Amino acid sequence: MILCGLPPRGGTAPPAVIVASPSRLTIDTTLSREGTSSKTSARRLRSGGTARWSPFSMMLPKAITVVSEHMHSLFAVEPWIVRADKSKESCILCSLTVRDFLHEIGFTDATVRSVATYVDAQHNGERLSRLIIGHPEDDRPVKTTRWRGYMVCVVPSHNMLIDTTLYQAQRPAWPELPGTVAVPLIDFSDRPRRWPFVWCGLQAISAVVMQREDHFARVIWFDRPMNSWRHEADARNTSRRSNVVRQLVRLY
Repeated sequence: MILCGLPPRGGTAPPAVIVASPSRLTIDTTLSREGTSSKTSARRLRSGGTARWSPFSMMLPKAITVVSEHMHSLFAVEPWIVRADKSKESCILCSLTVRDFLHEIGFTDATVRSVATYVDAQHNGERLSRLIIGHPEDDRPVKTTRWRGYMVCVVPSHNMLIDTTLYQAQRPAWPELPGTVAVPLIDFSDRPRRWPFVWCGLQAISAVVMQREDHFARVIWFDRPMNSWRHEADARNTSRRSNVVRQLVRLY
């Protein structure tokens, strides 16, 4: 996957997983490949127009906890892995692993979706930084071992999106961002005028805001269904994930 924004930086890792819901979202709707935007292009979505989602069952939070606590450490000791933290930047591998694990424990509608993921932070109303993963207009040269996109797992029956590879997006500007998140899918169908949340021709499917005092960070996932992933090595070689899936099932 390709990051469009600041280069990776070090720092202390935040908690491993959050389960959250959106309450206030703001995003520039004319983002460009270079990261510029119009000052008058912001759309503000505030509480009062809250999106609807289904309650969790007791099984899904347990499954998400198992994934968050064990999946990357299981990949770290796989004999084929090139380095211990490789899975934390391998969205296809991890999303398919989560999907297969969920299928095994009964969530048979779990699927994967190609997305573009937008992250930014503001302090006292001023933007500190911005990062876009899987930007649809990113045409930079890429190695054959990399994929120009980003992937998450979705459980439609529970209106839930699970992203297990946000580690690569962690920055000092948003220290509260965990490496794994589970957030509700947003239902925009009943409010098309109030929620015209489209960017670069892509529809938002989920979002979360993390706020403390005058600082807030947000993550927004945009559906990118035309970005093909099936021919990538992590998708074709099922043996890379099969052992981890089996161990996750046992741990569950």
